[in-house]
Amino acid sequence: MDIFGVWFFVLAFAYCNFSCSNLCEAQDHFNVMDYGATSDGHTDDSKAFLKAWAAACSSSAQYPKVIVPPAKTLLVNPIIFSGPCHAQNINFVILGTIMAPKSPSSWDLRDPSRWLVFKDVNGLNVFGFGTIDGRGRAWWDQSCKYHPQLGKCTKLAPTAMKFLSCNGSTVNNLKLINSAQTHISLKGCNKFHINNVVIQSPGNSPNTDGIHIHSSHNVVITNGKIGCGDDCISIGDYISNIRIANIECGPGHGIRATCPIFNFILVLEKTGVQISNVVYKEIYGTSSTNIAINLNCSRYVPCVGISMESIELTSAKIGKKVTANCSNAHGQETDVVPGSCLLH
Repeated sequence: MDIFGVWFFVLAFAYCNFSCSNLCEAQDHFNVMDYGATSDGHTDDSKAFLKAWAAACSSSAQYPKVIVPPAKTLLVNPIIFSGPCHAQNINFVILGTIMAPKSPSSWDLRDPSRWLVFKDVNGLNVFGFGTIDGRGRAWWDQSCKYHPQLGKCTKLAPTAMKFLSCNGSTVNNLKLINSAQTHISLKGCNKFHINNVVIQSPGNSPNTDGIHIHSSHNVVITNGKIGCGDDCISIGDYISNIRIANIECGPGHGIRATCPIFNFILVLEKTGVQISNVVYKEIYGTSSTNIAINLNCSRYVPCVGISMESIELTSAKIGKKVTANCSNAHGQETDVVPGSCLLH
């Protein structure tokens, strides 16, 4: 083969490799715009999301990614992203805004507790500096909590993002606003990390918990800013090994705050479910009620293994003092203000 033939072969081989590399890389990304999304903020883009998800979930790529591009606002009706997926890890990258339907009628004949649901997806990573807008105002205006006189007031409203049986998964760097009810909910999850999320809804919005955890284990929640109308973080039954750190809450009812909240450390357990091995550590803030620490546990199945360390809670009202109240709660305390109350 002459020198020209050699160079032709080398260049052709390099071109093929380059083209294949670009093609393979492109197949890792599944942009909802490529599957028919309009992003006009009025047209339902749910089908485009489901098509992009189906392609990513069945992809043989090592790290498939569903992409919601920046500078786009996409209207999405109630939807379920189901697994299991082919890849061990799948990414859902939100760079734009996902917006809920404005009217509760969009949930007619549908489960009113759900909007965006991820179900049976392991190794899921949801991230991207985008926004999830629940547009909950219409739901709040018909809430039974504030409008019991309405003939058809609403007790149950959609959770913005539900994760059902999603293990080894993460949520990072998202902003969630104005959910109709709870913003993020975990159920049946194991090894789940929520980090650096911002949650915002009005302080008087009904039942708008920031994060709710139920029947889940090994959950870590860190570096969040939560302002909502109910609990910043609520913890239900069948929970173990939960770590919460560096959470700012306000307005809201719990964990850590940059403004006054109610009952800074609160456990009200009269249902017969035992609470055990809970650590409260390095909590500083103010309480707008006289009782800053309130552990009110069951007489029949008391709280045990409670540890309090480096806690300083003061009154939000100048000149007022706060107290600690413990009922049927056993454990150890170190450097706790307003004082100890645990049974040793």
